[in-house]
Amino acid sequence: MVSIKEIEWSECRGKPTVDAIKQFEVVIGRELPETLKVLLDTVNGGSPSHDIFSYKDPETYQEIRSCLGALISFNSEDENNILDYLSRPSEGMSSELAPFAAVGNGNLICLKKNSECVFIWLHGNRSGYDECQLADTFQEFIEVLQQDNDDEDEDEDLDTELANLEEE
Repeated sequence: MVSIKEIEWSECRGKPTVDAIKQFEVVIGRELPETLKVLLDTVNGGSPSHDIFSYKDPETYQEIRSCLGALISFNSEDENNILDYLSRPSEGMSSELAPFAAVGNGNLICLKKNSECVFIWLHGNRSGYDECQLADTFQEFIEVLQQDNDDEDEDEDLDTELANLEEE
């Protein structure tokens, strides 16, 4: 386990490959944010201990509490790496978004082309209501992550609960 600024990271996958970083930078039209680059160099593909963030769903206007499952691996030899995500984007996802982390329920944390902002792409929402800005910069996004202090047995995943409501 690696610890960076109070956040412990587990399941890290080693150093990112230069090719994966370069291809991601081509897609977003700029260099990786420095904080993300440093983070990937240490905890590529890792899952953070401080993983909770909130956003207002653009379709329902509900305040949603979600969690960052893991960074997508920037190592081209790993299964489900960033190059896979870039070459086969999720159905319905705007070509303006480039995912760098998975929530775990199909939603993805993304950078937007030619922007510093961090967004969440909501796979179950209608087009036009399927992205929501989380932070103005990657640094700001990492700083808002909180540790889940709730008892895990009692904590319900609100994203899963919403997905189940949509199925009914």
